[in-house]
Amino acid sequence: MSRNVGTGASFGVKNWPPQFYPGSPSKGRRLVRLYKRELIDAGAVSRIGRELVVFVEPFNRWMQKRGRMVADYECPANRERAGQAAS
Repeated sequence: MSRNVGTGASFGVKNWPPQFYPGSPSKGRRLVRLYKRELIDAGAVSRIGRELVVFVEPFNRWMQKRGRMVADYECPANRERAGQAAS
């Protein structure tokens, strides 16, 4: 599962992309609900109108700090390097 949507990208929690950790809108809502204060403080989540929006770059930085606590999380930079080495 890819962990990086793209630079400058954002998406609504209700529309969580399947290629972006944790991989589904229901799991994404749960992640945001559990870590909402931390994500807001990191600039990774913001409320725009009635919708919660995830900003990719700050979310990636937050996940890299917390990634060692998640068994199936792979840092996007490490994934890219591993793909280049395999080529």
